[in-house]
Amino acid sequence: MVSQKMRFPSRFATNRSPTRILMHKSIINKTQPGPLPPPFFPHIRLCTTLTDEAAYCDRAIIELYLRRWRIELFFRDIKISLGLDVARCLTPGMVEKEIWMQAIAHNTVRALMLEAAKTHGADVERLGFMGAVDAMRAWAEWLNRADVRQNKRLLLEMLLAIASDQVPFRLGRSEPCAKKRRPKSHQLLTNPRHEMVLSKSRRNK
Repeated sequence: MVSQKMRFPSRFATNRSPTRILMHKSIINKTQPGPLPPPFFPHIRLCTTLTDEAAYCDRAIIELYLRRWRIELFFRDIKISLGLDVARCLTPGMVEKEIWMQAIAHNTVRALMLEAAKTHGADVERLGFMGAVDAMRAWAEWLNRADVRQNKRLLLEMLLAIASDQVPFRLGRSEPCAKKRRPKSHQLLTNPRHEMVLSKSRRNK
């Protein structure tokens, strides 16, 4: 247990503010068995107000903390997989609508993934987001053409395809934001092609 004294600026200080908060420090090292943090972390230290060690053991707190990384992956799905890293609209109102549309699309895909996991007993955290998007695109044309009876059958087939596309269990996997390819060092096309003149450094390339 760690008892840490809290200091507030005078303008935030009130008579009801606690002078001390009892906290619990959790530490997980590489040498301990079970799921481990990423290899570049020798250990993880967390401080929490859950002080009941019998109800909240160190490993349970650490594993819960590691699961929060899924939130960052959801944001990556919205920005990269759905293409919202750069807004296409120009006015604030249209940008807001664009964000809402992307959020609706993301939640729709996630809802289908959850339905597929429930229907076929799969782990929803291991279903691939882009795999679900590809399945929706592949079945969309057939679903639009089919009648009500065929729609039910096609929907079940699509859910099976989504549930079957499971990614490996990769606890603690490092996923840095990095580009796989370097940009080409081409000269910018600043004039019409028939007027474009290559620079001297590019003529022999």
